[in-house]
Amino acid sequence: MEDNHSTIVALYRSGKKPLQIFEELKSVGVSQSQVHRTIKRYLEAGSSKKRYGCGRRRAVRIAANIGKLRKRLQRNPRQSSRKLSKGTGISRSTVMGIMKEDLGLRPFKLQNVQELSSAQKRNRLTRSRLLLRRAANGELKKMVFSDEKIFMVEQVLNKQNDRLWLKGKNSISSILFNVTRKQGPLSIMVWAGITESGRTPLVFLGKGSIMNAELYRSFVLETHLKPWAKKHFGNAR
Repeated sequence: MEDNHSTIVALYRSGKKPLQIFEELKSVGVSQSQVHRTIKRYLEAGSSKKRYGCGRRRAVRIAANIGKLRKRLQRNPRQSSRKLSKGTGISRSTVMGIMKEDLGLRPFKLQNVQELSSAQKRNRLTRSRLLLRRAANGELKKMVFSDEKIFMVEQVLNKQNDRLWLKGKNSISSILFNVTRKQGPLSIMVWAGITESGRTPLVFLGKGSIMNAELYRSFVLETHLKPWAKKHFGNAR
C-alpha cells in the first residue's frame, strides 16, 4: 500500500494529472479516490505517509465502564442502550459494544403470555399428563381440537400506506376519502376443529352470537361436528 502512495506522489511530481495517474495505476488496484487522497495528503503534509491520530477515534472500552454497565444491567436488565448511555455518560455506540462484545449479552423481546392462577396451573398439569397418556395409547388420532375466534369485518385503515392517486382532491367524491367506524365494530365469530388427519369445515355464527354451553351443544356439536366426525372417522372408536 505504501509503495502505491510513493508511486502516486512520484507520478504527480513528474507533472501528471490525477486522472492520468489513475489510468496508469488502476491495473494494480489503485482507485481514483486513493489517488486524490494521496495527492491531498502530500500537498498538506509534504509526505504521502498516513498521519496517525487523524480520523475517527476508536472508543476505549475500559474495565471501569464495563463494570459500571454490568452492575446496572444486573439490577435492571430491561434498560435500553439509550438510557444506559444517558445514565453513565458513555456513548451509545460504546455501550452497545460493551454489552455485546465484553459482556456477551443479546437482546430478547418481551412477549405477551396468559396470566394463570395456581388452580389453572394445576389443571393444565393434570390435563397435560392425561394427553400424554392418551398419546401413548394412540387416542389422539381420533381427538378433535376446536376453538372459536371473533373477526372484525370493517375496513382496515393503514394511515402510512393507504393512498388515493388523483390529479386533485376535488376530482372525486369526498365520500371515497372516508373509512367509517362505528361504536360497536361489525364482527363475525368463526368456529373450526382439527384432528391429526383432517379439519372440519369453518362454521360461521350469526352477528352478535356469544358462545355458551347451549349454543355450543345445539349448533356446533349437533349440527356440524357430529355429522362431520361420523363421515371422517367412520366406525372407528
